[in-house]
Amino acid sequence: MRVRLHKVACGSLACEREVPMRVIKTFDSVESLGDRFESEVFQDVSTEMLYVYHKGENQWYQYRWAPGRREITLMGKTESDLPIVVQVYP
Repeated sequence: MRVRLHKVACGSLACEREVPMRVIKTFDSVESLGDRFESEVFQDVSTEMLYVYHKGENQWYQYRWAPGRREITLMGKTESDLPIVVQVYP
């Protein structure tokens, strides 16, 4: 599982501890999606669904553009093989 160090309050002191990465449900750009997962972003050539790989879980996540392309929303984990995709980021 992928972890990041975060500063948290430990009584009256600040300390660091490992916290698992949470999957965020919405993003405002393909760049922010790719940067969060530290992964390339792929797009289905027929449906425009977006796919990003979560290295810590060894799992693909599927996202889609909201109407008007204002935000990208989580659809869930991909349980099958990826469709025909093209890399859109970076």
